Amino acid sequence: MGTPAVGFIGLGNIGQPIARRIVEAGFTLTVYDLADLSRRAPSAARCVKSATEAAAVDILFLCLPSVQASASVVAEVLAAASLPKTLVEVSTIGPAAARTAAAKLTAHGVMYVDAPVSGGVARAREGKLTTMVAGSEVAIEQALPALEAYCHRIYRVGGEPGQGQAMKLVNNYASIACMISTSEAIAYGTTQGLTMKTILDVINRSSGQSFVSRTLFPSHIANGAFDSGATPGIVGKDLALFVDAARAAGSMSEIGERTHEIFRRFAASASPHDDWLRIYEFIRDGKKD
Repeated sequence: MGTPAVGFIGLGNIGQPIARRIVEAGFTLTVYDLADLSRRAPSAARCVKSATEAAAVDILFLCLPSVQASASVVAEVLAAASLPKTLVEVSTIGPAAARTAAAKLTAHGVMYVDAPVSGGVARAREGKLTTMVAGSEVAIEQALPALEAYCHRIYRVGGEPGQGQAMKLVNNYASIACMISTSEAIAYGTTQGLTMKTILDVINRSSGQSFVSRTLFPSHIANGAFDSGATPGIVGKDLALFVDAARAAGSMSEIGERTHEIFRRFAASASPHDDWLRIYEFIRDGKKD
């Protein structure tokens, strides 16, 4: 069997470098985005003007910013004259939306792979994302060569659509909550005359260490860069999805509810284009209202 034709919809901060990696791996790629494709599309990709045109491939990837955007594109794809064999959902849309999309696509003979990613813009550019994959073995095996083009680690977390989304929400919630608690700890330490460098040096060699303290603070906050590439809107969306999903499952999430409340206040005070890591400044400055 020859190399499958691949389609990609959504060339944002994460989607653009993923699409480039797929092209560089030797796949024929068709791309579509609402934004200007002349600036976003990989040079070797074929640009089309609609989601229905992009659907005329073997494997179609979606990397979109919201639950609503994903649902809208799935509806457009299902209206296409030619449907993909497999659709891979890279977007973070939550378990319920993934199950709904999978049911609609499967009813039309399209296999569904639930495959959200973690790692941010930097890892996407390096082709070293982590993906949490759920779906049938047949669908995953078909998508695997393209997944390997942009992922350093591929975890098969389950056979049912929604399980990949659940794993992504678990990871992101743990990271966001850690960011808030670490920010509170460091902000308090600085009120006691400790420098951020001293605090990080000590906790990174003690029990308080985490990805937040080892990577986010030294590489993106302490130097004033605030350049993770993720906005308050994107991160807040993932946090809200976790809280809603935990509530629907009857799972305890009291800290999640409080974390979400703090994040909502931060997002309301921030510019839509700010980096989400500026939540440290929000916490440091004591913006309680």
